[in-house]
Amino acid sequence: MPNDRMTRLTTVLLLIFTFTSHLTEVLAFPAYGSLAGLSEEELAMIIPTLEIRKGPPPDIHAKPDNIGVPVLVNDADHPYVPPGPGDIRGPCPGLNTLANHGYLPHDGVASPKEIVDAVMTGFNMGADIAALVAYAAHLGDGNSLTDKLSIGGARDGSRGLNFHGTFEGDAFFGDNHSFNETLFQKMQAEADPIFDTFNIRIKDGISGNPKFAFNHIRYPAGYAESVFTYLLFRHPWTALPAVKMDVIRTFFQDGKMPDGFHRAPLPIGMLEIAAEVVALWGQYPIVLPGHNEDGIDTYRVNLTSPTLITWCWIYGDYIENTVLRLYPNPTGELRTALKRNLVFFHLPFAEVGCPPIFPYGPPTSEAEGLMDQAEVEGVVDQTQAPVSSGWYSGYSGRVWDALVRTTTCWA
Repeated sequence: MPNDRMTRLTTVLLLIFTFTSHLTEVLAFPAYGSLAGLSEEELAMIIPTLEIRKGPPPDIHAKPDNIGVPVLVNDADHPYVPPGPGDIRGPCPGLNTLANHGYLPHDGVASPKEIVDAVMTGFNMGADIAALVAYAAHLGDGNSLTDKLSIGGARDGSRGLNFHGTFEGDAFFGDNHSFNETLFQKMQAEADPIFDTFNIRIKDGISGNPKFAFNHIRYPAGYAESVFTYLLFRHPWTALPAVKMDVIRTFFQDGKMPDGFHRAPLPIGMLEIAAEVVALWGQYPIVLPGHNEDGIDTYRVNLTSPTLITWCWIYGDYIENTVLRLYPNPTGELRTALKRNLVFFHLPFAEVGCPPIFPYGPPTSEAEGLMDQAEVEGVVDQTQAPVSSGWYSGYSGRVWDALVRTTTCWA
């Protein structure tokens, strides 16, 4: 009898300990923590603790002041301040640099709209490609309810841009939070430091990483990130007549703009990046999208993955292979927030003729106002289409025809 009482007491204490430990984790859940992959039970405990915020829509036609002239961006209003112990930094040297210079919040937590504004003001990235990248990252690694995104991760392991396979992935060009001196030295030895290094990274991945994957969103993103780095550094208005390795080091290792750094006078948008991506692929027709199938040097082409500048294919593939995989059946406020952010994600794709796709049903009337009513009337509702059947299986003829037509759209 005493043993039975002791067993029951031990069980009760264990249950109490488990519950309080889980409750502590929930109460400590950061506002920027991604809700992707959490169970219904976890979401039910976490969501009531969050302050829900509806972020404003991006203006994909916006331009910073003083277009057409070089603008000093490492100025007195934006001095370099290195990150402190509680500040978050991640895999994108550009975002790290913008946070260190005060164009983004110094703690490394921002809204997607803040990221769009920062890359426009600090680098003159076009508003269209800025919105595309920011909302893709937000849907994959941010928190749609709080409108917050970590540019890295967090000490508690919360998902952010550090998470492998969405924003950060194989053949990633820059990784400032773990600077690779060996790679930098290889890069320094190349005639064309940026593009030659990109080529080497892919070849090294195929021959050295048994799980190397370079398809879906990572394929076009891998080319685009290298191109943007090249466009950012190559222009004479930066007071740098050619790409200089000491300048690249300051960005990638220290997250710091060099003295006298000027942003590009004209926006670097989807059209500019598309043209350079095509030129890069022509110079280095390395591989088609694919992955190592069975260990190193077993690279196989993935025919279901979008290729370069196939904007509508990239758009639909990201929804199918990232958003729906991370959020297969969201409900309530989370579903509403995802629908709203999917509207924002679609805005730059609408500029190149991509029809909207809403896997969780038509958007709310508030978000719907951002779209042309003709688009809304023919909107794709994938709520009844099983994910495993392919994102195109339940679509109307109008949408499928548009998608086929625009997979060969080179902007």
